[in-house]
Amino acid sequence: MRILTLHSDFIKFAAKKKAIDDAETVEKAEHEVNECLVVLSSVEKRDEANPDAVVKRYIAEVEDIAKKVNAAKIVIYPYV
Repeated sequence: MRILTLHSDFIKFAAKKKAIDDAETVEKAEHEVNECLVVLSSVEKRDEANPDAVVKRYIAEVEDIAKKVNAAKIVIYPYV
């Protein structure tokens, strides 16, 4: 898994369509989150070998970064 983190004043985004068939339905309205840590995440083929370990490391990394920048809000965003 690859991540890119940004400590942002704000981020605006809007759901345009479902990425996968099983995704929950959400409003198409624009959303804005202020003073947040944005985590752009990309899953790689090799992550399929041990997804539990990847998720544990991902959580630990994001928590560590959020603590360092004093971010109370985290936005996890898929990145291709």
